[in-house]
Amino acid sequence: MERAFDVVEYLLEVETATLTEVADTLDIAKSTAHRHLGTLEHRGYVIRRYEAFTLGMRFLDHGYFLRRRAPQTVSPVRRWRRWRPRLTSEHSSSSRRRHCSASV
Repeated sequence: MERAFDVVEYLLEVETATLTEVADTLDIAKSTAHRHLGTLEHRGYVIRRYEAFTLGMRFLDHGYFLRRRAPQTVSPVRRWRRWRPRLTSEHSSSSRRRHCSASV
């Protein structure tokens, strides 16, 4: 299982790679790389284009799921921090000036 994730992460870095490049870079046998790539391809996580492999669209399903689930898993404080209005630099500098002059 760990090697399959190594293959996925490698393809994420290089975008496209041949079987030989995957095997050589990950220092695994070609047969092992072929088995992992074949399984990933069968499940839609990897696409074979001619002799090269690239990541497939199946990962978008997982991203979509996590994005939909994220509001329920984020604490209310973190949610507020993420959505709070951002102060403009003009507003923040004038409030700093008021604070400094009041303390003098």
